[in-house]
Amino acid sequence: MPYYQRQLATTFLRWVSKELDPQGKPALQLLQSKKPPDALLHEGFLMQYNGDTCKWKKSYFILLGNCTLEWFDSKEVNSILTHWCKHVLCFSFQVDYTHRDQDPLNGPPEEFLLFLYHPFRKSFCFCTNSAKSQHTWKSVLRDGIRYCSTVLQRQDSFEVEAFLEAVRFYRQEKGSYGAGDLLLGTEPEILSNVLMEDLLPVLQSQVPPNLKGSESRKKQTWCQFLEEVYTLVLSQVSSEFLDFQRENEKLHIQLEKKIRPDLDQMLILKDQISIKLQAVIQNPVESCCRQGVEPDLDCVMEELIHPISLGFDVVRSLFADRIDEMIRHLTTGLMQVLTLGEMPWKPGFMEPCYEKANLYKDSLQGLKEKFGFHGVASLVLRAQNLMQQLMQNSVHTFQQLSEQHLSLATNHSQITQTLEKIKTRVLKVRCVMFLPSVCVKSYFVGSYSLCTRWLFCSLCCLGHCVPHMSQSLSCSRWIDAEVVVGKFPDCCADSFFNLVVVGFQKFDYDSSSTRKQFAQEWLVQIFLPFLLKNLEPRCKLVRPDFE
Repeated sequence: MPYYQRQLATTFLRWVSKELDPQGKPALQLLQSKKPPDALLHEGFLMQYNGDTCKWKKSYFILLGNCTLEWFDSKEVNSILTHWCKHVLCFSFQVDYTHRDQDPLNGPPEEFLLFLYHPFRKSFCFCTNSAKSQHTWKSVLRDGIRYCSTVLQRQDSFEVEAFLEAVRFYRQEKGSYGAGDLLLGTEPEILSNVLMEDLLPVLQSQVPPNLKGSESRKKQTWCQFLEEVYTLVLSQVSSEFLDFQRENEKLHIQLEKKIRPDLDQMLILKDQISIKLQAVIQNPVESCCRQGVEPDLDCVMEELIHPISLGFDVVRSLFADRIDEMIRHLTTGLMQVLTLGEMPWKPGFMEPCYEKANLYKDSLQGLKEKFGFHGVASLVLRAQNLMQQLMQNSVHTFQQLSEQHLSLATNHSQITQTLEKIKTRVLKVRCVMFLPSVCVKSYFVGSYSLCTRWLFCSLCCLGHCVPHMSQSLSCSRWIDAEVVVGKFPDCCADSFFNLVVVGFQKFDYDSSSTRKQFAQEWLVQIFLPFLLKNLEPRCKLVRPDFE
């Protein structure tokens, strides 16, 4: 907690300073959807294996949107005694088809097995009655675990940023650079994982040598002991973090009072210190980057861009195909449009996209040894989240436009045409302009990034497009566009002018912006631990002068 309190002040100063020079993320074209998963993701019967009795038991399972897996003796018990059930929070679990334990399973009723593994808890073994059910449960469990494990990464607040940085600094002082996959889960879970990382070597050296019995019995006892320790740590950390959150609001008010009145002086002092510190470490940083980072930079960038680009292409294809299918079988109009909101959470629907993100598991494995990067799992989950968010935004934009325009359609043909136009508008929007022929031929054939503010200028400004475009280069409202030139009909057109159709691709613009931001974010995550490790000895010598 002391690391967190210290980092809160630092992060708050940085956030307040951004208010003076706001340069946030690029504005997206699609409407943003923040819809959480449904209260109930999936339900059905499963056979569960009891490792103590070596027997299978059939129960009715429910996976909730908060990633809680509940089970009852029967479906009827679920509907009557909803307050009584067994449950487990699936945070930090991994879903797999493979049995990792050495002890064999006792007569599984079917071949369609499913396992949940946790580093500090007992594993769960389930059996379904078909390959389809097995795949569905694996899909929804992965969706729920992914969504809840990345809850902090989806939040945009200085408190969350301060917490994650505090964890990194805590581990850095212990010689571990980069938190990697330890930053998955809620705050109490992350803190518990960090504490267990410190405790585990001590426990492993003291407890297993004193255990009695067979190897199987020793392993079982050790797993039970480890789970009890983890449960105790998690309970204690959760209680302390809850108390800290109650004080956090008061701390926020104190920071406001201390920092805002003297903000200018603080920023001036901060810049002075930064300049002095940069002068000391600039040469070592540049040398380290030149020798250790630059030779691999292009290759790593390509490995980051390729899978997520493939995933976004699949998102676009799935969205377009689903809309086309709905239009072909249209019966109830707006009611069918409203059901599209379930698409991003439909079991297995997004699986073709997520499979592209799994390519990172192989392509980035070499970074662990070379650069000390241990966050491949987090990177995969982040890429999958972005794919799902892009689908949510596309569906949400389609639904909002449908609500606005379908009320004007009076028959089936008009409804179909309206939905086709809305689909085109989501995927590509066209704007028609008239430009002088010489201007068009010289500057406006092909693909460009154009400024939306410039596009809606008057005709007289368009006649002087080149100097006006150069004035707009600093504008943040740029979008990707495809420019096509078409002649006017001879009967009604002056040959001096051309018809210009500019296509603005909302989906492609958002996917391109998100892809670039994703690559930039993870290039820092990959190379920063390597730089810190190599620069730490030199920085330790000069750091006391700046504290």
